[in-house]
Amino acid sequence: MFTIFSIPKPFAGHVGVIQMNALRSWTFLDPRCQIIIFGDEEGVAEAATEIGAVHVAEIERNEHGTPRLDWAFNRAQDLAEHRLTCYLNSDVIALNDLPATAAGIEFPRFLMLGERTDLDITEPLDFSEGWQARLLAQAREHGSPHGPTGMDYFVFPTGMIRDMPAFVVGRAGWDNWMVYNARAERIPVINATRAVELVHQTHDYAHHPGPLKGTWKDPESLANRGLLDHANKTQFLLSDATWKIRRPGGKPVRAWRHLRRALDTWPLVYPPARYPLMRPFVPVYRVVNFVRDKWYWHRVAKRRRVETRT
Repeated sequence: MFTIFSIPKPFAGHVGVIQMNALRSWTFLDPRCQIIIFGDEEGVAEAATEIGAVHVAEIERNEHGTPRLDWAFNRAQDLAEHRLTCYLNSDVIALNDLPATAAGIEFPRFLMLGERTDLDITEPLDFSEGWQARLLAQAREHGSPHGPTGMDYFVFPTGMIRDMPAFVVGRAGWDNWMVYNARAERIPVINATRAVELVHQTHDYAHHPGPLKGTWKDPESLANRGLLDHANKTQFLLSDATWKIRRPGGKPVRAWRHLRRALDTWPLVYPPARYPLMRPFVPVYRVVNFVRDKWYWHRVAKRRRVETRT
């Protein structure tokens, strides 16, 4: 009932350790999930064989050699054997609450996502009996919630996402598009943070040119963000979810938090070109946003003056 796919980095050093932790954790999910691994980087084929995953070595890449997400999403859905498909970052440990919560969603179309917990892990995990409880206890004591930008998984009905722009993996913007696209298509966006405890194993960005800063400002990230068909300054996040799930296996209920951002997002979710009745409100939106921005930067300048004096 659940297909997971991912595009790992090379299995070398610390990144190799945490990726094997993540992939092995997926094999212990109950009920057992189909796993699809993309790429021909160092150690990927061996890792896929070890966990019994479907391995797709060939993957379309951009001119820099970075794997294309749109190609992987389409191919994964072609290969999926189950009703639901889940993209997971390859350094994320998943627990039984992930498939259990997704299985309880009855909407014909939906996008389920949630916040991750960051935890320092440097060694191979012990997957003996009780490992999930031990890991959760460690994450609650030593981990830290990442916040609304920490979107490391997306669950959706197989076949739903076929129109993704030519994003590449590991760069900014594409996860924001996932939320924006669902909102624009009137697809329920479900925040499962309270129901699904996902453990992200922290790592450096030595694999990336520029390291961490480069994941936002390198040419590939700028190209990713340039593919967004809405204003780049408005990043759709977990806070834009329209539904939420309060406990593992629970049913979605309405979430109203996104209404706080309505002034930022309504012209993007209801573009005037598509909804002509919205056109008269665009000048009002621009004036209100202009005034609000002026007020915000006035407050920032005032606070800085106070801090300078003290």
